[in-house]
Amino acid sequence: MVEPLVYHLKNYGIKTWYDRDKLLMGDNREEINLEKGVWKCNYALVVISKFTVDSVCAMEELSIIESKYRQGKIIVFPVVYELSPNDIP
Repeated sequence: MVEPLVYHLKNYGIKTWYDRDKLLMGDNREEINLEKGVWKCNYALVVISKFTVDSVCAMEELSIIESKYRQGKIIVFPVVYELSPNDIP
């Protein structure tokens, strides 16, 4: 679901940061993903699925995004994927 979104955003000339494009095996995930990715972004397109809550990495990223949002430092675009409103925690 995410890869096509990233592909189309890039095709429209929108600069994107997507961890699967940037991380290599053995990289320091916290430095690369959290510091260079999440902390430096001004916008976040967040895909929420049934797997999000069970992903430690996704929940860390969401925590930072939430903190930045509460400080007025980021605009968030949530995308709910294959969930009903009752399924969202």
